[in-house]
Amino acid sequence: MVLLSRAGWLTSQTADTGQDIAYTHFNNGYVQSVHDKALGMYTYYEYDYNGNKTFEGYISLKNAASIASGASKNLTVLKCQFSNDFT
Repeated sequence: MVLLSRAGWLTSQTADTGQDIAYTHFNNGYVQSVHDKALGMYTYYEYDYNGNKTFEGYISLKNAASIASGASKNLTVLKCQFSNDFT
């Protein structure tokens, strides 16, 4: 099942197979975070003023269903910087 916000933004996605994903958005509609509750993964995004993705970080959660549980002690947060400068 897919749920959308009043603005038409994807807020959750579930399936009989165990899939359970929650999405949050910034006020402009860009995806802010993705929480995969089945896998216990949390992804956070940041963007510049032009809408270009500037940051994407992942963590594995101690408790798959709870962001407040914090990161698993066995996984490092990955930081990725994106650039549109291809010169």
